[in-house]
Amino acid sequence: MNTTVQAAITEMIADLEVTSSVPSAPYGYGSDISCTTDVEVHWAEISNTALIIAEHCVRRIDTPNGLPDDDSWGISIADYCNRPTTLKEISELEGRVVSELIDDDRIDDLRVSIEVSSDFTTLTLRARVVPYDPLVGDFTLLLSVSDTGVIIEEITR
Repeated sequence: MNTTVQAAITEMIADLEVTSSVPSAPYGYGSDISCTTDVEVHWAEISNTALIIAEHCVRRIDTPNGLPDDDSWGISIADYCNRPTTLKEISELEGRVVSELIDDDRIDDLRVSIEVSSDFTTLTLRARVVPYDPLVGDFTLLLSVSDTGVIIEEITR
């Protein structure tokens, strides 16, 4: 991104006015447009908070690091596919994923494990997510990762 565009974005963000306060219990996160790698074709609105959080987790780990307004946002986990990876790198990746996802202010606690396929083409990521809102309840998120992206395989309670 060139410096002119970056400066314009920074200026626009600085001019934004906060119109809502930080939520407090009961949280009531509301609804969102279903979206992981792209907006769902019919712009489906979802109100299942576990699914909203899960889709946000996918976006955070499937986006290359750095957004115009947050240079620490995102990691591209798919970059670890189709290349030999050591157990140490996987362990470090698990930590990076936890660090990335725990930044979501709806997530209180998180445990992540990652397995690499024998041919190094895919990763399986399992995350135990504990939301701040007890009404949402803990859930397990199972993701399949390849060099083409991240797919939600399963969300279980």
